[in-house]
Amino acid sequence: MKEKYSDLVKKLSPFYSISGEDWEELASHLTRKELRAGEYFDKTGSVSTEFAYVERGLFRSFYRNANGDEFIKNFAHEGQLLGSFTSLITGRPSELSLQSLEPSVILVLDARTFCDLCDRSAIWLRAYRMIAEEAFMQSEKKEQQLLLYNAAQRYEIFLKSYSSISKRIHQYMIAMYLGISPVSLSRIINNNLKTGKT
Repeated sequence: MKEKYSDLVKKLSPFYSISGEDWEELASHLTRKELRAGEYFDKTGSVSTEFAYVERGLFRSFYRNANGDEFIKNFAHEGQLLGSFTSLITGRPSELSLQSLEPSVILVLDARTFCDLCDRSAIWLRAYRMIAEEAFMQSEKKEQQLLLYNAAQRYEIFLKSYSSISKRIHQYMIAMYLGISPVSLSRIINNNLKTGKT
């Protein structure tokens, strides 16, 4: 069973000594799901009950306001978790949409089932803590960038943070993530080319 989910095993094994029995129990609740480019894992207005591990592919998490404008919160790629965690915790409809940007494969787990596993096993409780800490730090880092850095600096940070996937993301989506217009991003990129930064 561990071989079937080898990517997930590699992700967690460096942090925890997880027994074969614990892996077997977790694996029995996982569902592998394939999504086409453009499909949604979760949509605004729905109450989230599941989260997922991205085995292959790329997703964006975004908000859409009343005027139809979209604002990208973050991107999730191979080895990362995917979910509307505020909705999972509160049980309220999600304000976040999660959409695949390319053909993707995810491992889906029911949130209540995972909570039950945490109640029975200290290993999964520690894993849950790691998930929560990662989500908090990522959110705080994004807020810090928006408050302290200009658009050009935020783009530079983006390229470093998402160096492995930046070429897989459309430029206009990068602009949405940075909170600027595509025209402004084009200016930054052109200026970087002139100064030899990229």
